[in-house]
Amino acid sequence: MQMQRAILTRIASGLKQFVTFLWLFVIHPGVYMVYRCKKVSSAMLKAINRFLKQLSPEQQQQTNPQSVELATAVLLFEIMRADDDFNVAEQLEVRTLLKRHFNLSDDKVEQMVNDAGQQASQATDYHQFTRLIVEHYSIEQRKDIVELLWRVAYADDNLDSHEEHLIRRLSDLLRLRHSEFIQCKLRVLK
Repeated sequence: MQMQRAILTRIASGLKQFVTFLWLFVIHPGVYMVYRCKKVSSAMLKAINRFLKQLSPEQQQQTNPQSVELATAVLLFEIMRADDDFNVAEQLEVRTLLKRHFNLSDDKVEQMVNDAGQQASQATDYHQFTRLIVEHYSIEQRKDIVELLWRVAYADDNLDSHEEHLIRRLSDLLRLRHSEFIQCKLRVLK
């Protein structure tokens, strides 16, 4: 009888440790960190803060596009190269749309297209560009951007499936509903 009680006690103790383990590691891993490291080192926080303050403005500008206009130009450039065909009609359409939409001179447009090509080739995702647009543009202005994307895609009178897929992804990142995505497409087709 005593042996059975000892076995049950060990099983209960092991079960309690297992449940604690599950709770700390699986259910609430952040709680485990607080449990193990009672307090975060203030020296470490100060070191991280110093590092972030030491970032020069040039380094900060390299991580973000310079402007909403450049972010828009990068997205247009991405649509232009989505079908792996740098069509002259699409290139002209990008330049025309940038000039008309942002009231830019020809020199500024050429510089922006060149910068957009460099930014697009260095970018690993679209979030850095779409986030900037979402932060600074209203929903109506973002719809205008998606219309510009559709205009570039249809510039060569051929909508590639890659272009359509990319515009869909970008409209999601620009926080447009599917119905707004379709409305933009239909306005361009009229």
